[in-house]
Parts: sequence; C-alpha cells; structure tokens
Amino acid sequence: MSASPVRTIMVPIDGSENAHRAASFAVDLAHRYGAGLLVVHALELNQSLVSLGVYGAAYPQNIDKILEAAGKEAAPWFDRVKRKQMPSTSG
Repeated sequence: MSASPVRTIMVPIDGSENAHRAASFAVDLAHRYGAGLLVVHALELNQSLVSLGVYGAAYPQNIDKILEAAGKEAAPWFDRVKRKQMPSTSG
C-alpha cells in the first residue's frame, strides 16, 4: 500500500457555523487519510501595529490584551474541533 498523498490538512476557523462544518469535514478527511490536522485562527491587527514590528519598535502594551482576548474567544472553537476528533465511545 502506498503512502497517502495527503499528510496534513489545514482548516481555518472563525467561530461561524460554516467554519465548524469545514472543520468537521477536515477531521473526517484527516481520519480517512491518516493525515495530521492543523486548525488555525488568524487575527487581523491594526496595520499601524504591524509597521511597528517591521521597524523594530516595541509593540504597544495593549497588544497583549488584544491577543489574550482573541485567545479566549477562540478557545471554545478549538475545543469543538477537538471533541470532533475524539472517537465516539457510545453506540
């Protein structure tokens, strides 16, 4: 048997039902092909913050608060995908 051409599946999530459906589909594909699953949530930051990093200036202190809030918001999304990945023990 040859190795699967699919090694890793990446799926973005944003908390929407469409994203959760896509993640569910990605989990099923990962199981089918024995692939890894990479779930990502990207955060758009103000363009002026990005330019600070480009020039080596320190980020404003409130960036930590923004990232922490985004992490708390996204945590249940990732938990939902993790639950989908767990094999069902009922049945």
